[in-house]
Amino acid sequence: MATNALRLEFAPDGVNVLGVYPGPIDTPMQPGDDRGGMSKPADVADAVYDAVEAGEFELLPDEMAKKVHGAISQPVTALYPSLAGE
Repeated sequence: MATNALRLEFAPDGVNVLGVYPGPIDTPMQPGDDRGGMSKPADVADAVYDAVEAGEFELLPDEMAKKVHGAISQPVTALYPSLAGE
């Protein structure tokens, strides 16, 4: 919602706000040795530049981000099955 508020605030001045919502990125900040499924930093950076150039409002640069984004509109138990108590 903060990103949307900024979009609305700056739009009259011609400023586009891009929300970038990546999954795990292969950086030293990520724990563990399993790097599989992580995005490469350069790939995310390239996608950001492309999204800015295209005037996009959101960037979901990987499958995990797309999955989580899709689940947000579902009941909270779709995103966090452990809350369902099953």
